[in-house]
Amino acid sequence: MDVAFNSKRESLLRLSRRCGQKFESYSKKSNRYSAARLISFIALSAAVIYLFSISTFAGWASLAVSLAVFSLIVHFHNKLLSGMRRIRVYSSIMNEDIARMDIEWEKLPGFYSADADELDFIERDLDLYGHRSLHCLLDNTVSVEGSELLRKFIHGDFPGYDELQDRQNIVRELSSYTRLRRRFQLRARLSSPKKINCEATVRVFNTDLSYKAPIAAVFLSFAFSVAFIAASTLTAAGLYEGPSALFLILNLFTYFAFAGKTGKALSALSEIEPEISKFHSVVRTLANSRLPENSAARIRFADFFGPSGLLQKEMNSLRKLSDASAYRENAVFRLLINLIVPYDFVLQRKFRDSALRVKEHIGGWLEKFNELECFFALANFAELNPDYQYAGMSEDRKFSIQNAGHPLMKREHRKLNDFEMKKENELVIITGSNMSGKSTFLRTAGINLCLAYSGAPSACTALHASGYELFTCIKVSDSVFDGISYFYSEVKRLKMLLDILEDPGRGNVMFFIDEIFKGTNNKERLHGSMEFLKKLSTLKCTGFVTTHDLELAALSDSLDAAVNYHFREHIEGGRMSFEYKILPDPCPTTNALEIMRMNGLPV
Repeated sequence: MDVAFNSKRESLLRLSRRCGQKFESYSKKSNRYSAARLISFIALSAAVIYLFSISTFAGWASLAVSLAVFSLIVHFHNKLLSGMRRIRVYSSIMNEDIARMDIEWEKLPGFYSADADELDFIERDLDLYGHRSLHCLLDNTVSVEGSELLRKFIHGDFPGYDELQDRQNIVRELSSYTRLRRRFQLRARLSSPKKINCEATVRVFNTDLSYKAPIAAVFLSFAFSVAFIAASTLTAAGLYEGPSALFLILNLFTYFAFAGKTGKALSALSEIEPEISKFHSVVRTLANSRLPENSAARIRFADFFGPSGLLQKEMNSLRKLSDASAYRENAVFRLLINLIVPYDFVLQRKFRDSALRVKEHIGGWLEKFNELECFFALANFAELNPDYQYAGMSEDRKFSIQNAGHPLMKREHRKLNDFEMKKENELVIITGSNMSGKSTFLRTAGINLCLAYSGAPSACTALHASGYELFTCIKVSDSVFDGISYFYSEVKRLKMLLDILEDPGRGNVMFFIDEIFKGTNNKERLHGSMEFLKKLSTLKCTGFVTTHDLELAALSDSLDAAVNYHFREHIEGGRMSFEYKILPDPCPTTNALEIMRMNGLPV
């Protein structure tokens, strides 16, 4: 394994152990606090009862002191419990990252989710989404929509050279901000145990915000409050003998005249508050991150980084209004405070104005938030794999990769390969025995290109490519319910490739075809394969085709675009071993009969 990778893994393991030790220490303290709460409650209760029997004054005094002491114990215990929760969540983040490095699928949060039924063929062929997939390995997003956007990021769609350069710069930059990314995740998980639903947040802002408490009601309520307080003060000083209670009655009348509509309008704040609370601490974490002003991430996500933007201002405003609204929950207090100041009217007007401003921008803010989550996920992947390299991109329509391994395989099981296309529109024909590594090589090249196009580093020491549209035909299957055979499914898939290539509006295509036409007989398979590859050689594409038909390798004699490679095996002493290395030229050996013979079949 790479030295940098091992060092990073050991660092995470040490941090995880420290978290475990700290949690254990806090647990012991929590047990002591629990015992102290019980003992103090019993002891203080007995003392209060005893002192009440001696003296009423002593009893009340002891009750006040007892409540203060017990409240302090409860306060510090709750603070300790909060710290324990933070450590537990933080430790789970560390352990998930260790599982990502070790490729331990069962320990990743998305592993037990239901496999997606509507995978497209690229996602299925290259294991981009679903169980044991690239998405499962990368996904540490904090929202449902962020997870879905990450799925699109890694789909293999080329974003354009300029956009890809921006993505790589942001991922490189954020991969060095470990503390920021972990605090971001920690805040999000503490505020919501499940992934945040951004759609629900947008939906709560679609409530009716048309009503606004009249400004006249604010002035009248304020005037009556001032008049009542002034009249009461003057009456107490003997300087006024008028009916001061009249102003109180008028104020009550004013309050109740608008209380129904105002209270109903403020109920929207109680619906918005749970959604706002989830984002407030996360947004505040980003605002306090102090990224350099010229950083790529801060430029792209200017609304989130920096405490003075509209997003920060409105989130803070809504959270303060939400806290202020909590005081209204007590009906008696609500009535009393509205007799002193026009509390509800002012609160509703401020909430309505702030909510309307947020409603105008919330959709765009959340889209950027989801995009930022994806960059955090890719940056985390880059940090956990410091030996992976970012792709170099150019328009020369060539492809090369060095020391390439499959990122979904454990490192100790990977076999690394070098490969380079020496022609612009090269058709790579790969022959080889069963189990020799042909299919894995196709998936390795394809999934590393998907990583490269997302802006993340790939599992290799170097990768050079152009902007291709990727096409795969690897995991083709039949359908009993639809009455479609394996061969017919493959024919439909390959016809789709031709349709793409013959569309003048499409760009360059890189295809990955595994065991071409293996669903039919040898003679027709060979003839069909040759004609199909001849057709591909006339179109704007490049790619890989694996086959068991050694005769197909002869196509390179008549077709300049065709180049032969192979994987081979060795059989010694009745045991078979594989090199899993891609080599030039057609495969010189076969192993089907030997495999049958080794397993006791008559050959």
